[in-house]
Amino acid sequence: MHPVPYLLSGIGNAVFYLLLLSLSEQIPFYTAYLIAALAVTIMMTLYSRSLLIGSIGSFVVVALIMFLTRKLDWYGE
Repeated sequence: MHPVPYLLSGIGNAVFYLLLLSLSEQIPFYTAYLIAALAVTIMMTLYSRSLLIGSIGSFVVVALIMFLTRKLDWYGE
């Protein structure tokens, strides 16, 4: 896997702390924590969703090909 997704994930985790700090100056800490955690979780989920869709799609395609060709005589005997 390319290092850029790891870098973006690390930056996303750093953003959590920045968001938590800025929110907790204005609202109670537990509410700020909940909002920051929810925001970063949604961000990371939406980012990784495209990777998941690709992986699941690849799995389905390979499984379908395996299922459809399970009774083929590959050696032509």
